[in-house]
Amino acid sequence: MNLLLDSNILLTMISINMTIIGLTSLAEKKTIIGVDYGKYLINNYKLFRIIPMYVLLILFAIINTLALFTLYLTDANLRMTIFIGLTICLSFAIYYFFGFILRENRSVKSQIYENEFIGLYYKDNTPPGAECDRIVGMNNGFRTSKRISTDIVTYFNRFNNDTQKAFEESFGPKSFIYQRNKRIKKKYLSLIGHEPYDYSGSDGLMHISWEFFQLYRWSDLQEKWIMEILVLFNDKYATNSPEMRLNNIIRVLFHINVFGRTENMFGYRVLDYIYKYVKDAYVCTCNSSATRIEKEKVLFRYYCQYVFTCIQFHYSEQSYNLVIQLFRELIACAGIDGHITKDDMMQIVLHQSAKHKNNNVEQIVTKLYNFYIDSTPEKQRTISLSEAQKIIEEQRQENSDGIISRYDLFSTNA
Repeated sequence: MNLLLDSNILLTMISINMTIIGLTSLAEKKTIIGVDYGKYLINNYKLFRIIPMYVLLILFAIINTLALFTLYLTDANLRMTIFIGLTICLSFAIYYFFGFILRENRSVKSQIYENEFIGLYYKDNTPPGAECDRIVGMNNGFRTSKRISTDIVTYFNRFNNDTQKAFEESFGPKSFIYQRNKRIKKKYLSLIGHEPYDYSGSDGLMHISWEFFQLYRWSDLQEKWIMEILVLFNDKYATNSPEMRLNNIIRVLFHINVFGRTENMFGYRVLDYIYKYVKDAYVCTCNSSATRIEKEKVLFRYYCQYVFTCIQFHYSEQSYNLVIQLFRELIACAGIDGHITKDDMMQIVLHQSAKHKNNNVEQIVTKLYNFYIDSTPEKQRTISLSEAQKIIEEQRQENSDGIISRYDLFSTNA
């Protein structure tokens, strides 16, 4: 009777162990930034970053299988040893179920992020390729042949509470991308022979990552994630840094102009939304300098390029009226506290408009020039009507067809 009871106990423990491990299939319903959680757990995850999980599961299965063949043995010491071994297995199975299957394990999640994002960009002596990165003073560095996986791009082609939270964890200011501890540096050095790219700016704040702009390039929801990244970095993270907010909107507009391809990216809603961040650059309180003025001119050039693209290729009457209103507001507030002047803005508008052979663009520029005349005292105006016409004619001569594609020949790390 004692033998039968002992055998039943051992058999029950074996059954529980194997059943719990079999519940690994439940994890296959979970994904982390598009990566199959269950598949990664079994095939790639390392417990304590040392022991592969699949090795532990194989060992677990072997112990339980061997225990089945010892149930007929009567030696008390041997049965006690088996009982202790199965108890350890049961403890592991319970830990495995509650720690890895029932919920997403933070350690697994962390290793998935590392696997996806480590080795994309690194630090070396290569100056930034994109004009916007040079303008804002990003650090030297370059990219590897590795790209963000299709799983991640597909995952972020949906917009809901889960993807929004995952987006902040993946690309927000506190994301793994900006972690630079010894272990991560060591992993970079072992994989690609370089240290990870340094995203820190002159004020210690982090620039928007190239990893994000790579996702943006391929996403079908470009407008959603552009809005989200500006909320994270300008509205929440760089609230006390006018310089970093300016840097962020410069780089965002550059990538919109070069890689923007979805219809909504150039629609009324985004046009109105982007304006908030552009205007902030010209009304914020900041230390004026030659570098700051140059950045503001570049920003306004990018903004004009974006706006005129919206009007020429994605026209709507609603957008047309909005553009006139927004430009007038920007010109009206120009020159305050050392920011670029109305003349600076008007010259940029004229230069950029000349690159678009479009009646609606020409009508907008005509209305803006009249507003400039009406709102600027004569003694302060430096752009006469003849000078304005000359600027447009010279620009069109420089670009004989009058049109410059928004896919200019910029070199970029995205």
